[in-house]
Amino acid sequence: MQRRQLLTLLAGLPVLASGASLSDLEAEAARRRAAYRDELRRLARETPVAIYDNPLDPVLGPAAATRSVLVFTDYNCPYCRKLDPVIAQLAGRADAPARFVLKLLTIMDPGSALASAFALRVWQQQPRQFSAAHHALMTGPLPLTTAALKQIARQSGTQASLAEADAAAATLTATQQLAQRLQVYATPSLLIGARIMSGMTDAATLRQEIVRWPMEA
Repeated sequence: MQRRQLLTLLAGLPVLASGASLSDLEAEAARRRAAYRDELRRLARETPVAIYDNPLDPVLGPAAATRSVLVFTDYNCPYCRKLDPVIAQLAGRADAPARFVLKLLTIMDPGSALASAFALRVWQQQPRQFSAAHHALMTGPLPLTTAALKQIARQSGTQASLAEADAAAATLTATQQLAQRLQVYATPSLLIGARIMSGMTDAATLRQEIVRWPMEA
């Protein structure tokens, strides 16, 4: 491993004592990788209710599914929009391999916070309309603006759920903190068992990855 790669891995974390050797950096990087893998395994094993079964998080797929996949997504993310139909395809199957818990992030554009707050309100107040609103958000014009959200709300019959971003601030903050904890720095990213899967994939590949449960990080 090159020194530049090690420094990148350690960036943003407590700095080692000045004058650390390359072997010191390698040892520290290995320790942190091991701790990260242990954290993913622990989450996969314990599936904390606050993370996997938070009633504030939208869920796609059968409620009784024995597996839960966390989907870190952003309504203003072009690649999230390409992945969403793949997730919808699997979630809608009679033999869906998992339930997909949406973890809404707001990193792509200022409008992402408004879009996510709106989606969370729809999920809580008008759950029967969530699918239509979610699809409209994932296919609406980029970037999503206040005007676009109002139009989506009218089209999906969810005007009652329009809200300011701070209406869902606590949920959005908790999701951001979870993403940082799991080192999710880009969308879309999925936590499948004890493994983070990022970027685009197809339905067959995603299903195969899920049924390989449990997986190592």
